[in-house]
Amino acid sequence: MRTVQIGDSAVLLELRILEEGLPTIGEIPTVAIRKLSNHHFLDWTDGTFKASGWTEKNAAMTEVIGVDELAGVYRKTWDPTAVIVDQGDYEAVYSWEEGEEIYRDAEVLHFTRSNLAEQVATNRIRIDTATSTLKLYAADGTTVLKSWPLTDKAGGPVTLDDLPLGLVANRGTPS
Repeated sequence: MRTVQIGDSAVLLELRILEEGLPTIGEIPTVAIRKLSNHHFLDWTDGTFKASGWTEKNAAMTEVIGVDELAGVYRKTWDPTAVIVDQGDYEAVYSWEEGEEIYRDAEVLHFTRSNLAEQVATNRIRIDTATSTLKLYAADGTTVLKSWPLTDKAGGPVTLDDLPLGLVANRGTPS
């Protein structure tokens, strides 16, 4: 199971096909996304989950070519922000044919919302007076997760002079 944050705009779906332990190239695998709560599949054409009537239920994957370590690897990037994705489990169902045989593999994607309250309590926070914003950083201390505009009572930008005495304007990541 792989955890994906709701709001992530690129989920890399990846399949490695091996036959007798060796990479298999030249295949044409597909991937379908199934919502496990109701077993509806994503229609890749219109971005909705349906019980039937799909225009494109199985999307073609692209073979990674030119990198020896990635021989037999096929990929499809999915943008879940283009569809309605609820918190919960989804399944990427991979299919490919070899001669008369049809093969399948699957991966569960657990979509979850980030726990903003926990991040506010533990991550780096900075008041940026140059942009008049409050910034919440990821656990790495450099990636901005969320930014809020700050204004004074008159609606103007916040300056250092506007901040109350004793307010921590830059809290580092806890060690």
